[in-house]
Amino acid sequence: LAEIIETSWAREQERLPYHIYIKMAYHLSQEARTGLNEFRIPSDFGNLLFDYQTAAVKIAAHHLNKREGVLIGDVVGLGKTLMATAVARIFEDDYDLETLIICPKNLVPMWEDYRARFRLRAKVLSLSRAIAELPVLRRYRLVLIDESHNLRNREGRRYRIIQEYIQENESKVILLSATPY
Repeated sequence: LAEIIETSWAREQERLPYHIYIKMAYHLSQEARTGLNEFRIPSDFGNLLFDYQTAAVKIAAHHLNKREGVLIGDVVGLGKTLMATAVARIFEDDYDLETLIICPKNLVPMWEDYRARFRLRAKVLSLSRAIAELPVLRRYRLVLIDESHNLRNREGRRYRIIQEYIQENESKVILLSATPY
């Protein structure tokens, strides 16, 4: 036991922050490599995804599977919507989940188009209708929230209703934001 403690990271001797950083980077990259090999991209996406998007989708799917949630946070124009759609399709195809997409009202037509185009078994719900509809909505095991930074106020009624829906239905969650928080 003494030998194990002496060689572990938990020993009394202090560690340099750089060594801790390197260890964290190693484990994160190892986890990313695992994600790259764990999932396949649905054929519907053909050549639509760039290499960096394909990698991001697989890694996001790994995190979603392992941690029940993932945040896809990128600047505007890098394809968050397409990547999130691909992740949702992976979980619909591989785990037979159906998706609830919650988004601002102005994005409903875009998401309905993505739903039809990529054959998602999904319902699109505007954020403004969440309070009225979520308490009586059937169970969706995957919830995708676009512009999720709009839910920063944990004291707000909308936040609480969405959180309760996710907890009661044991839903996995994909958050999208160009303004990560």
